[in-house]
Amino acid sequence: MELGWVDRSILHSPQYPAFDSVYTAYKPDLAMLNDVRTAFDSVRFLIVFGTWCSDSRREMPRFFRIIDSLRVPEEHVRLYGVDRSKQYPEGIPQQYNIKKVPTIIVLDSGTEVGRIVESPKTTIEQDLFEIFLTLMH
Repeated sequence: MELGWVDRSILHSPQYPAFDSVYTAYKPDLAMLNDVRTAFDSVRFLIVFGTWCSDSRREMPRFFRIIDSLRVPEEHVRLYGVDRSKQYPEGIPQQYNIKKVPTIIVLDSGTEVGRIVESPKTTIEQDLFEIFLTLMH
């Protein structure tokens, strides 16, 4: 179980074999994101997840496939691992009121502008598109 700030490279390690297979298999619909592409340059992502969580294992590779396809710089994404209580390590889970994982938080100048909790409403691409539309108006 990974706890606290985590480097993305840990997800590609042999102990998490599903990450790479889900990542490779996922074919994101990037066309809808072209209209909001510039928003990706200004935002940062904070992902609170659990390596033990099936939703995290499903959604995180999809998210990374999208941002890698759009060439979002790696330093724009921070990963924070939590335990099953979603309260440890202390700090980020309390600050951002984390109840379910994964939680993908979109930050603009340090202020939360949207989040995807556990599973997207439709797809990650569509949910991001809707969050970014609010930034562009």
